[in-house]
Amino acid sequence: MISFKPLSKTALLSSELSLSYAELNRRIGDKKKWLDDRSWKNCRVAIDLPDSYTLLEWTAANWQQRNHVLLLDQRMKEDEKQARLRLFSPDLIISAESRNPKPVVSFFQAEVPFFLSAGDGEDSNRVAYDSKNTGEEQLLPNRWEALTLFSSGSTGTPKSITRTYQSLLDEWDGYAREEGSPSENSLVLCLVPLSHALGLMSAAMHTLLQGGTVAFPDFINGEEIVSSIERYEASHVYGVAFHYKLMEARMEEFFSQSGHVRSGKPLYLISSGGPLPADLAGRYRERIGLPIGQQYGMSEIGYISVDFTDSHPPSLGKISRHIRYEWSEEQLQLAIRLDNSPYTGKQDNWIPDPDGDGTSGILYTQDLVHIDEHGFLTVTGRSNDQISIGGLKVTLQEIEAALREHPLIREAAAVHYEHPVLERVIEAFIVWNEPTATEPLDDISHWLRNVLSDYKIPKKLHAIEQLPLSAAGKLLRGELLKELSHGTHR
Repeated sequence: MISFKPLSKTALLSSELSLSYAELNRRIGDKKKWLDDRSWKNCRVAIDLPDSYTLLEWTAANWQQRNHVLLLDQRMKEDEKQARLRLFSPDLIISAESRNPKPVVSFFQAEVPFFLSAGDGEDSNRVAYDSKNTGEEQLLPNRWEALTLFSSGSTGTPKSITRTYQSLLDEWDGYAREEGSPSENSLVLCLVPLSHALGLMSAAMHTLLQGGTVAFPDFINGEEIVSSIERYEASHVYGVAFHYKLMEARMEEFFSQSGHVRSGKPLYLISSGGPLPADLAGRYRERIGLPIGQQYGMSEIGYISVDFTDSHPPSLGKISRHIRYEWSEEQLQLAIRLDNSPYTGKQDNWIPDPDGDGTSGILYTQDLVHIDEHGFLTVTGRSNDQISIGGLKVTLQEIEAALREHPLIREAAAVHYEHPVLERVIEAFIVWNEPTATEPLDDISHWLRNVLSDYKIPKKLHAIEQLPLSAAGKLLRGELLKELSHGTHR
């Protein structure tokens, strides 16, 4: 069961409070005892807390009780949370006493006052897993369901994803073997939500299991992030492309003034959650002297590959040794073999083994990838972003990349939908570099015809202030399609 080393050194760090491993273990032990005294074991627990030490403590305590944990993203609206709670059917809900314990601009809170309430799990029709009744505890001690997350919904309805405790152990074991991963001497600055796989599994829990220190900034702005890197002497920063854009100017300013970011100590910048723009990575490497490493993964299985030093751009490193995968030049979609479906319900990208026991199968990631002769993986697109226009294949990423080449355009996203007359139609959204420096959209379309074939040109372009992103930095194409269907941009 999850446990942290009884060290005297700092485990968790913020401007509010520093916690040693001894204190962290005591707090987790107190929460475990509370659960144990009330027989909350082998049950379902929903944790509805902001990013905090409190969230990490309750998560660890529940795993020590073999409880199945659902983490609710605080950026969700209340009706979205309730929909997920209905699907999960928790026995116990751990919630913040106040919906906004601190001003919304605050990123992290060390301690959060909480209350506990009974869920509707005992009234549901599901049968709670009890190893004492099944005998599976002796055979498969770590096969119990430990964690449920919901996908970002970047391509539509969010999926309910459940992972066993064994899958978490396998991920942590693989991550510890990666060159450059946080170790006992590391200090990790976490900029990503703890309710997401990257923040919870890679930045926080892995580092704590290794005996390192996890630190959090007070606010998410360029000045605070760079100040935290320097103040805490961070060895690793976990963020998404948005964070590195936000801190770029301050990092460049600091680098130009001091000639270094941190004297004599390596600093690993890790980006995940979505594509890292090549021009952004290039500026960091050339102007600041720091590469941005990239991590690739999905909520269903955690991390798949990571390259902490961006050693083979644009690859995302080599696939972890704990992952059983299938890929070929003829079948570009990465497929991963699992012992159990990660989904609560049926999903088209999960194919059970026809000759198996009904539980094992293949997870199709829907990512089109290339793996070179040395094993380095590069994501080239999404299978569901490849469409046919008049029998000719088009990828949305190709259109987006072309639009971003225009000197006035900072970001671009393409979507497609069925049309009653035209069949499949592509439209695209753009974000200007400067709101005051624009160009007629028809002129952009005309410019695009010099770059792309006619059948790849979007039927219509829309200029918006910003692209909709999930908390983990993923593009939410579904939200753009909603805007089209609601007539916002017609």
